[in-house]
Amino acid sequence: LEVTPAHLIFARRRDEAGWHAVYARRLEVGVSVLRCWDGETFIESSVVLVQRRWRCTMGRRVLAPATQSGTIVVGGVCASVYG
Repeated sequence: LEVTPAHLIFARRRDEAGWHAVYARRLEVGVSVLRCWDGETFIESSVVLVQRRWRCTMGRRVLAPATQSGTIVVGGVCASVYG
């Protein structure tokens, strides 16, 4: 999954009961995210690698869609449209 540091991803730590929208820059190995399994079902999946890199987005389209639920699946991971 490739996101900006300001994207909101639904995640939780092992000791947390509920899911929270957290900034992608705060994701770390071992944190769980919600991954879309078959287009309808979400499963818990652990982060196994985080790579931070800078990339210039000039000339590329960056979209910020709005949905009724406030969520969207990006690269198979459940994310928030707010941020």
